[in-house]
Amino acid sequence: MRIFYAYPEPLTPHRPRHLQVWSTCRALAGHFEVVLAAAERNEFGGGNSNPMIHCWPRRVTAGPISFSWQARFWRRCRHFIRQSPPDTILYARHLRLADHLLRRCPGRPLIFELHEIFSENPDIPRRHAERLRAMEDRVFTQAAGLVAITRGLVSALQSRYPDLPPCALAPDGCEPPDFSREPDPAVAPADLIYAGSLHPWKGVRTLIQAMAFLPNRKLRVVGGTPAEVEALRRLARQWKASARCEWTGVVPYHQVSDHLRRAKIGVVPNHPHAISTDFTSPLKVFEYLAAGLPVLASDLPSLREVLDERVAVMFPAASPRSLAVAAEQLLSDEPGLARMSESARDRAQEFTWEKRAERIARFLQSDDVDFYERALDRSCRATA
Repeated sequence: MRIFYAYPEPLTPHRPRHLQVWSTCRALAGHFEVVLAAAERNEFGGGNSNPMIHCWPRRVTAGPISFSWQARFWRRCRHFIRQSPPDTILYARHLRLADHLLRRCPGRPLIFELHEIFSENPDIPRRHAERLRAMEDRVFTQAAGLVAITRGLVSALQSRYPDLPPCALAPDGCEPPDFSREPDPAVAPADLIYAGSLHPWKGVRTLIQAMAFLPNRKLRVVGGTPAEVEALRRLARQWKASARCEWTGVVPYHQVSDHLRRAKIGVVPNHPHAISTDFTSPLKVFEYLAAGLPVLASDLPSLREVLDERVAVMFPAASPRSLAVAAEQLLSDEPGLARMSESARDRAQEFTWEKRAERIARFLQSDDVDFYERALDRSCRATA
């Protein structure tokens, strides 16, 4: 069996979703022949064996004008698929691309990986949400199979679609750090750390505000664009917490583990947003656990799928004071921190990229589902 993973973005280590795709494909290569088609470039290295990496252009240049044209990448995908062996399974996590491949490559089984249900995002304008809903209806019902990253996603799909295709649960994963190597001594210790993007629903503003109630603690924020970091700096000054907050901006991925290993607690302060409540499977959670960090997290269903009292302390979402109280109690309990740190490393072993690949491989190789037959049935119905 060959897996053709179509990913219409560049592969760069500083974006969590790029890392997720690369890590998933690399782990799946232990079970199948994997071909990963990405746009423009690959900064992860490798690509000459398994997984085989193709970097296809999507930019069009005409004199002084240059623009990104996804159709150029899609056309290369279709050409490659036509020349692929008949046992090839298509795999995608981009809704528009999946919809395109289902229409233009009939008879080929497609597995769609869900990370959210876009049409249920309240931040999306209604007209756009209606178009997304129509696209989701096609992809979620016509795909040969679905892979979801949380139980919340599976439940939402089952309630929305009575005749849902076969669906597997495969949470995201992590790469355990090399504990035989000492972390960079230039990285200063920190009590609390947040590592990841700074989208509003990630709740980092709540974390900054909580530092106003933690006068003897240090926070390090790893990630974010210069503009996002500057906005949070201003917030820290307003809350008189700037002296206790450190900002690194985006750092090379291989340096993130050094920052994690120099901290005591990893924080996941997500707000109760549509994505965050039921759908998200943050890479930072698994990276915190792998680094042996106890986790301080918003009490949301999606996070409770992975976290419990052995590895985490949960606090009411969007409450700076509750976050601060929970942080101080945890930091003041050194024996408890040590127990949770050991449990965190153990829990991380359940969520490695290899474990994720095993879950997906069992799904694709199940005797209960013939994905090729499902794809042919769909093709026959479409032409009838």
